[in-house]
Amino acid sequence: MARDMFATLASPSVECKWCLWLALMTLTLICATLLAIVDKLIGHRLEAEELNLGRGQDAIKTSITKLTADVDGIGARLDALETRAKTANKPPTAARFEESQDALKKRFESDELRSRQASDAEKEKKNPDRAVEGRRYGSSGSYSMAQPVFDFPTRN
Repeated sequence: MARDMFATLASPSVECKWCLWLALMTLTLICATLLAIVDKLIGHRLEAEELNLGRGQDAIKTSITKLTADVDGIGARLDALETRAKTANKPPTAARFEESQDALKKRFESDELRSRQASDAEKEKKNPDRAVEGRRYGSSGSYSMAQPVFDFPTRN
């Protein structure tokens, strides 16, 4: 069969030349189509990889930005702690001393108020007939820290 092809090629007729030319053009067209398909597939794959790389770069940039913000936040906290430590180690000024004394007084007064209210509530539970002034028999109707209406007898 190979001998017949070579013999035909060696002495081709006009019809055979057209058939060979048509076959050669068909093979060229098929090869060109296959090359175009392969080129598109490779191109799509490269684009997809570039996209993935772009997404990866964006993710890395975002991570770096977040880490930078975290580091800045930590730096700000350290600066605040450093400032607090510096002010805490300073001797108290008169104004700061007065502020702390006022705060202690308010705290003591609120603690004292709570303890009085608790003791009044206990007394009222024990003796509901005897009420604290302002709770039941007070004129204003609001609770006041006044003395009880009735004096409790003391044991001798």
